Amino acid sequence: MTTGEKIRYFRIKRGLSQEELARQAGISVNSIRKYEKNGRVPKMDAISKLADTLHTSVASLVDISLESIDEMAPYLFEIGRKGGIIFEGEKDENGMYKPASVKIRFQDYALNEFLSKWASYIGLTESLRSQAADTEDEQAKEYLLKRAEEIEQEFEYDLTNNPRTVDYRSDSIAVKLHNTSENL
Repeated sequence: MTTGEKIRYFRIKRGLSQEELARQAGISVNSIRKYEKNGRVPKMDAISKLADTLHTSVASLVDISLESIDEMAPYLFEIGRKGGIIFEGEKDENGMYKPASVKIRFQDYALNEFLSKWASYIGLTESLRSQAADTEDEQAKEYLLKRAEEIEQEFEYDLTNNPRTVDYRSDSIAVKLHNTSENL
């Protein structure tokens, strides 16, 4: 999703009109419209205001495009440092992991639980897309593909409404849950 699509997604999930979001964030409604149509990319200060208004993180709004291993590697290294990554798999005669057998998990239970939930969502959406590919009924195909996309968005929405952070300052990994509800 682009930043504009994410802004629109969270705005709709929060039940806000473009005008309400603009007013609450202190940004012009024309800017909101341009952001959502990908006609303009918001600057970081605008993203910060929008994230605060939409009760989500700045990271959940920014558009990150990872197209190569070189672009992904810094994120993977950081995840490994903060999450206590554990590699498993078959090794060759030199003690190197065989690429097709490598698996990862984390020392932190909550991260493993998150990965498990994510894998279940992926399995469900893949099943729906497979069913869509196998059906000749165009209406059913459209419904299945739309439902797969909705499930992906629901998972992302659930995650951003209940953000979890890894406390990497301690010797052990701990997950902190931050409630973003205004009613507390």
